[in-house]
Amino acid sequence: MKKEYFEIYDKDIFELKTKVVSVDKKNGFLEVVLEKTPFRPSSGGQPSDNGFLENDNFKGFVTEVLDKDSLVHRLNVEFGELKIGDDVVARINVERRKKLKIMHSGEHLFFGVLKNIIEQNNGFLEAEKINLEENEGNLFVRTQKLDFDLLFKAEEITNEFIDKGVDVVVHYANKNNLNDFLNSGLRIKTERIEEDFIRILEFKGVDVSACTGTHVKNTKEIMLFLITDFKKLGDERFVIKFKTGENARKEFVLQSKILRLIKNYVGKNDSEIFNFVKKQILDKERFKEKYYAYFSEFLQRILFDKINNFEILFLILEDEDLKLLIKNASKLCTENRIVCFLNRVGEENEKRKEDKNSEIMEENLSYDVVAMSSKEINIDLKGFFENKVIRNCPGRIGGNENYVTGRIECKNPSSIKEELIKMLENIKSHSKDEQR
Repeated sequence: MKKEYFEIYDKDIFELKTKVVSVDKKNGFLEVVLEKTPFRPSSGGQPSDNGFLENDNFKGFVTEVLDKDSLVHRLNVEFGELKIGDDVVARINVERRKKLKIMHSGEHLFFGVLKNIIEQNNGFLEAEKINLEENEGNLFVRTQKLDFDLLFKAEEITNEFIDKGVDVVVHYANKNNLNDFLNSGLRIKTERIEEDFIRILEFKGVDVSACTGTHVKNTKEIMLFLITDFKKLGDERFVIKFKTGENARKEFVLQSKILRLIKNYVGKNDSEIFNFVKKQILDKERFKEKYYAYFSEFLQRILFDKINNFEILFLILEDEDLKLLIKNASKLCTENRIVCFLNRVGEENEKRKEDKNSEIMEENLSYDVVAMSSKEINIDLKGFFENKVIRNCPGRIGGNENYVTGRIECKNPSSIKEELIKMLENIKSHSKDEQR
């Protein structure tokens, strides 16, 4: 992007009177290039601005800004027409820009803090990419080890810098004039720089990096930085989820309420709550393992119904784990067998009972379907459900000839077993006819 665009962004110009340079219709959108614009395209992990272009005879909502040879504004037209040379007012969504600014600035500040902590302990930290939205951000990093203790330490120091009010300064440089910045620990990937100039963002004493995003003038604007989650993605790869500003404050208040409710409910003090909850989770996992083993053993003892040369197992269950059902169906579906589980979805049915507008709440219940047939049985299991079941039990089914999953609404699930038995009987009668 041109340097003049960044100067507009850095001056917090949210509205401009400008002229239309070109207009084109593509894929249901109006694509407009302007003489000058406050709109910023997507770059550096920050999504593009949205807002409006309008005059007395035209109004269009800018859904996206594309960085091509010029900045292209993609619009949904609300009314009127535009032509080259028309005067328009370009007005961005200010609240969206402000939320993205503090998200992007919070990410820079936090990364700089985390990087300093890790490097002081002889480790390394690299930013792979960021993905920012108005309500939550994702920071993808590479490092040897990451845990909540380390993240909480960085979060605490980040919020100390926010409270202190560190100035955020924008510098413009070029590729041949970077020595001073490099000596200050500049984070930059020169292979990504396409323009003659480089825009550098400095959080004094914390982080210096090349960046095309919009940012706050002082860290106090960030208000609060809150880590919401983190996950390991692979070898030395992690994603850190976070919130800033008012979104972070609301999340923090919610978490505080939940913690106080748990504290009151279990009668534990602050230091005991974590160990108590951890023990409950571990106990639940141990119970789940025992139950899974018992359930699998129980299924192995169930007798199949015999239909000529075939066997069928049809069970109606309630609120069982789908992965457990699929795993056991696979084990049970040996030669010349059909296994069909209908798993009544208790939570879904309770919601429908509470819905007074539901016309079928007294008749139909929701069931998850897991059905398998061995390859020796020459049937199309998916076709059976689509042609015989879905007509009377609305829902969605996916899979193939030998394996089906989905969800249906059904009043009389036993009727499905009856249809399956008829199908197996027909297969046998057809084979007898062929022998004659």
